[in-house]
Amino acid sequence: MWPGQQPGGEQHQQPNPYQQQPAPHGPQGYDGQQQHQQQEQWGQSTPPGAPVPGKSGTTPRVAVAIIGAVAVIAAAAVTGVVLLNEDDGGGGKASPGGGGGSPSASASPSPSEKPVLQDDPDNPRGVAADQKIEPVVSGWKAVYNAKRHNVYDVPPEWEVQSPTMTIGFEDDSGPLVSMTGAALYKDGICKYASRAGAGTKGGIGAKNTKEAVENEAGAWAEAAFNTSKKATVKQTEPVAFSSKHGLKGHMATATVTGVPRETKCSADGKVVAFTYTDVNGEFATWVLYTDTGVDDEVPEDTIAKIMDSLRPLEG
Repeated sequence: MWPGQQPGGEQHQQPNPYQQQPAPHGPQGYDGQQQHQQQEQWGQSTPPGAPVPGKSGTTPRVAVAIIGAVAVIAAAAVTGVVLLNEDDGGGGKASPGGGGGSPSASASPSPSEKPVLQDDPDNPRGVAADQKIEPVVSGWKAVYNAKRHNVYDVPPEWEVQSPTMTIGFEDDSGPLVSMTGAALYKDGICKYASRAGAGTKGGIGAKNTKEAVENEAGAWAEAAFNTSKKATVKQTEPVAFSSKHGLKGHMATATVTGVPRETKCSADGKVVAFTYTDVNGEFATWVLYTDTGVDDEVPEDTIAKIMDSLRPLEG
């Protein structure tokens, strides 16, 4: 439940921590150009690729989609989204010893994938025939992550990705942040960009959920919205959070304002992160990022409703 909310209550008794930031303003999304090249999945040795052209005066982000070894690369003026058909990385054990802290190309799924998680156009979430996951919010869509052991719901206009698809952000030095079990809002609002996205990642290096979420909120804000390093990033202190369905940990919010208006799609943004300990005793962080200061940004009450739907994945 939100801090200050009474058990069973539907209304927030005090402002959500991330709602206390002033609402920034700016135009929408991102922009980019497309080129094709072969590229292996993250973690594998790859031959040097052709350089990706960028807009004058900017360091380009790239949008990559990989299923198998086929990639689509787009040079974006501000940021880009990386989508890979592989996992986002290992999680850390929740113990004093440590723990806690990316569009798609047409190709066949990797042979190493488990059948239950394979990409199927008739079954985009990759749910097995005998596994039916229902939303807890009427009329919404359920999104699950088998590795991170969670489920959450998103509004019907969101697009649920395959659970093995990784989304994230990278620059010319490589991947910066990534997550799986994702859903996108208004994907393609500008080329190779969505208005918002959500998903879950593992964590390595943090000692507790408070430390982990503090690291993740800032990292995603920088990667998604502060490419120029000229914007202002403000982050809330982590606070204890529990969903209505039993996930407990800490949440934090980072807001990015003053993003340079380098293209018609440049926008300020916000990241909400929540770190919990999963059923295996590992840290996992659920992340939602969204453009702000635009007419169709994700409303704060919708973000709160999505977060309250977070729950353990049964079975």
